[in-house]
Amino acid sequence: SVSLSGVSQNGCWGVTYTSRRVCALVGSTVDISCTYSHPSGHTVNTTFWHYGQPRDFEDLREEHQFAGRVEYVGNKLRIKDLKSSDSGEYRFRFITNLDQYSGSPGVILTVTDTQVTSSPATVSGGEEVILSCLTKCTLNNKYTYIWYKNGRQVTDGLTKDNKLYLDSVSNEELQQYSCAAEDQKESTALRNAAVILCVFFTLALIGILWYRRRMCTLSKTHRIEKGEEEVQYDSVHNNTAPSDFTQKSDADNQDIQYSSISFKTKHTSSVPTDEYPTDATETEAVHYATVRFK
Repeated sequence: SVSLSGVSQNGCWGVTYTSRRVCALVGSTVDISCTYSHPSGHTVNTTFWHYGQPRDFEDLREEHQFAGRVEYVGNKLRIKDLKSSDSGEYRFRFITNLDQYSGSPGVILTVTDTQVTSSPATVSGGEEVILSCLTKCTLNNKYTYIWYKNGRQVTDGLTKDNKLYLDSVSNEELQQYSCAAEDQKESTALRNAAVILCVFFTLALIGILWYRRRMCTLSKTHRIEKGEEEVQYDSVHNNTAPSDFTQKSDADNQDIQYSSISFKTKHTSSVPTDEYPTDATETEAVHYATVRFK
């Protein structure tokens, strides 16, 4: 029996691969899985993957051509950004405290690109043409095919599986078509991630704009309140200033100067002299008082 960790202690040495042949596209990521078993009494110290060449037991992580592209997830081998040169046989190897073992034969990995073929191969124009998107190996059903003309995705024409049906095309136009195989799960995940990122950035932008608008409003309110305070201060100042002036004016007004002018008039008195034994002429003094205000 195989344990959850992929290790069985049934008394036999062995490695069981999930699939013996794997087809993958250039630039994609591939996972190769397995389970293994060993006799009881053994303790596994090291596990790794290597090329299926005789006496080549070097860990793939140490291979120069796989630098930064290989990782192990449990017993699973994961190779990223596949290249055509990655095609070959891969084996799982484990080392115990008493012995070591490699699962042979291993897994055959074929890395392929896409190629366009047409039927018929040449056309004279005005006839139906079927374009096929072919690979060197058979991809699983999770892939979908996308067609391009001069780098732009084709929206007209009927597509089915890996074929594109065109009503009329010339030989020159045939050279303008290309195709690509896309992982449906990965493309769906990428689209979902793109939607999530778009929503996130939209919300973030709205938040930033709201914050800036709020800060601008608060700044304007602060300036208005400050202006009102200045106006009130000026009003109080203007109201208090005249009182000083008034007090000064009052003080000035209190500085009153008095002066008098006397006019003397000589006339002959008609009163009997016996009543007034003084001189017949008497001077009457008329006093005019003037007041000057400063």
